[in-house]
Amino acid sequence: MLANLFNRSIARISRKVPLRPILVIPFVVQIFGAVGLVGYLSFRNGQQAVHQVVDRLSHAIANRIDQHIQDYLDLPHLFQQIEAADIRNDNFNLDDFERLQLKFGSLIQLNDVVDYIYIGTEDGYFLGVQQLPNGETVVKIRNANTEPERVIYQLNEEGERLEPTQAKAYDPRTRPWYKAARQAKTSTWSPIYLSAHLGVLQITPAMPLYDNEGELQGVLGTNLILSEIGKFLQTLEISQSGQAFIIERSGELVASSTTEPTIIETQGQKKRLKAVNSENLLLKFTAEHLSERFATLNTIQQTQQFSFRRNRQRYIVQVSPFRDGRGLDWLIVVTIPEDDFMAQINRNTRTTILLCIVALGIATLVGIQTARWVAKPLQQLNAAAKQLAKGQWDATAIALDRDRVDEVGQLSRSFAWMAEQLRDSFASLETKNSEMQALNAALSASEAQLRQFLNAIPTGVAIIDRDGKPYYINQTGQELLGQGIVEVNPPKSWRAIYHAHLAESEDLYPYDRDPVAKALAGVSARIDDMEIRRDNQILPLEVLGTPIYDEEGNIAYAIAVFQDITERKHAEAERQQLIEDLFEANCNLELALDEQVQLTEATRRFVPNQFLQLLNKQSIVEVELGESVERFMSVLFTDIRGFTTLSEQMNLEDNFQFINGFLSRMEPAILENNGFIDKYIGDAIMALFSHSPDDALKAGIAMLKKLETYNHTRVEAKRPLIKIGIGINTGNLRLGIVGGQFRMDSTAISDSVNLSSRLEGLTKTYGIPLLISHYTFAQLNNPMDFALRLIDRVQVKGKVRKVAVFEVFDADPPELHDAKLKTKTIFEDGLLSYYRGAIEIARQRFNECLQIFPDDTVAQIYLKRCDEFQTEV
Repeated sequence: MLANLFNRSIARISRKVPLRPILVIPFVVQIFGAVGLVGYLSFRNGQQAVHQVVDRLSHAIANRIDQHIQDYLDLPHLFQQIEAADIRNDNFNLDDFERLQLKFGSLIQLNDVVDYIYIGTEDGYFLGVQQLPNGETVVKIRNANTEPERVIYQLNEEGERLEPTQAKAYDPRTRPWYKAARQAKTSTWSPIYLSAHLGVLQITPAMPLYDNEGELQGVLGTNLILSEIGKFLQTLEISQSGQAFIIERSGELVASSTTEPTIIETQGQKKRLKAVNSENLLLKFTAEHLSERFATLNTIQQTQQFSFRRNRQRYIVQVSPFRDGRGLDWLIVVTIPEDDFMAQINRNTRTTILLCIVALGIATLVGIQTARWVAKPLQQLNAAAKQLAKGQWDATAIALDRDRVDEVGQLSRSFAWMAEQLRDSFASLETKNSEMQALNAALSASEAQLRQFLNAIPTGVAIIDRDGKPYYINQTGQELLGQGIVEVNPPKSWRAIYHAHLAESEDLYPYDRDPVAKALAGVSARIDDMEIRRDNQILPLEVLGTPIYDEEGNIAYAIAVFQDITERKHAEAERQQLIEDLFEANCNLELALDEQVQLTEATRRFVPNQFLQLLNKQSIVEVELGESVERFMSVLFTDIRGFTTLSEQMNLEDNFQFINGFLSRMEPAILENNGFIDKYIGDAIMALFSHSPDDALKAGIAMLKKLETYNHTRVEAKRPLIKIGIGINTGNLRLGIVGGQFRMDSTAISDSVNLSSRLEGLTKTYGIPLLISHYTFAQLNNPMDFALRLIDRVQVKGKVRKVAVFEVFDADPPELHDAKLKTKTIFEDGLLSYYRGAIEIARQRFNECLQIFPDDTVAQIYLKRCDEFQTEV
């Protein structure tokens, strides 16, 4: 009441007396405070925006590094598989160093990544061809004539050996790359080691070679100099002072975007540099934080992004594992200082803080003057308030100066009026106190009546206090529970005291499902699976628990209402009988569902199940326009050659039947090899394979064999033979739904799809039925299971990088298959000679192929190219 009177007095003052100008000063101070708040919020928003930019930048850089390294490391394994296939087919003798030297030199000329290819044998012999950084080519040999030394010869432009330039004791069997391949027994990587010739860090993709009895013959190796990765990292535009580096799990540097060497020399010995010992402070700080943050670097199994502070600066770090499936396990680390992006924001923040300090000083000076002007009359009011507190109502009016015309005078007059009102209110309060006593008596009587009402209710009611102890149980509740209020300690034990069990179980009712426990936790709950067991009697109950809150919103009680549901249980048993009576109706419903299943099966003919599974959909009903996922898959594209000419010889009905007959024969070859047909494009088929590129090759070979059988029937019917071309490529593609509101279709979109179509087109150029890209070749589980030969390295229309193209001739007739296998090494020697400009040698090789196999269309094409090359020269 005192507060209400005081508020009314202040309201009267605010209505009658205008504010003086000096009282406006606090609002000015608020404005300065608002300026400071806006500055702070601007700083926070800017800081959040910078965090987002840095996060996206570090993620993009790490992905770019990952892709570059993957491409850089794939090609050496590709050439090793080519060499291993030749040796396995007995096309090479490991002792024939002359032919090995020619083949290795041609492979180096064919690419711009691999500059050193070599082989070591179990006899300790060694042959390697290397292109040095200065452009010179050398051959390194250890054989029966040179052992125990390895001799290095420089080669002239014709590939002939000059005088030896260096000789040094060397045994390939003791080198890290040889040991790694011998132990792994499959293609692997050596540990990073110091080159015995160039003195730089390098790593070797190594492949063991076994004879037909499984005995190790030797190891193929291809050196990669790790400084080439460092040169790539130095070209990245990270930020003004950001760094990227690659480390092994041991913490040793593989490469970095700095110019710092990754090899250090201590006590006359060269050792690899650990990241924590780097002279580059940012790289060193990042490595130290990784060591502090993770117990061991082996625990980093997925991309992680975090920040750390050093020397009052904040750094954003992204660390991503890199694995190539052949043993490499590196970490790609990108560190970006936040100050590279926060400099301008920090300058604005300092300006804002300076303005706030000035505003605070002005506000303080004005506040001191205002306080002095207001303090004196307020002291008088304070004295009057103390007299009022002692009940001296009349003394209050004397102590106040009510003659002032300003706000304080108005406040004094209002304060005197308030004192008069308080005096009257205290008199009234005495009267109301008497009335309150009468109300308490009536309340006691009402409580007694309430207890009578609750006892008369035919439903059990129990009230439990906030500690879980029973507070009240009505008469019906005591009859249902078999007893009244019993002291419970601990609170959870009430279930055992009142014998509350879970229906059809010997266990007490679970506390976490108890409606009383949930109500005390603030959740209303209803259950009907509780049984009270007493005197060999089981009483099923339905219980509703509800929380009761006090004025402050805290749970004060829980009220439980429960009733006997024995009759309901009987009714449920009768309902079960009714359910059984409805069984016949359900059977009819199942027939309808069978029809729906048939409709679904018919729909799957238009949208394959595999397509829906890749989209993570159970049914075509769930598919929506625009949904898509990215997948790594193999794409098979096939088309009938000369279909236009064939169709002109048939009427429309025969044409339609011919297309269906052809497609129905090709479809099983795809489905039986874990693929599915994405679409039919007239006489063309586009199929996808998500498990393995091997499935795509097997499907293409099977299609060609089925076509051969189909052509036998066409010959008998005196119909023209059918020829097809098949192109296969492997890579990332986008799988999804395209179209409009009333017509949608499933499709796959990417450069990988386009490249498979263009490879199919190249089959017409070379006159062969099946081509694959080196992307597919590199992903094969075992390329030596297929009959393959490298036929070209082409610039496909629309592609920047050249693509190595391989012919797969497993489906060729036996005489063609054997002829291509027999001339494979000669042909590839001619191909590599052609690409390094040795046209006469290439012409000789292609003529040798045609003498053995005159119908080799690819050899004919290259022989013609040799003639054209000579003409141009």
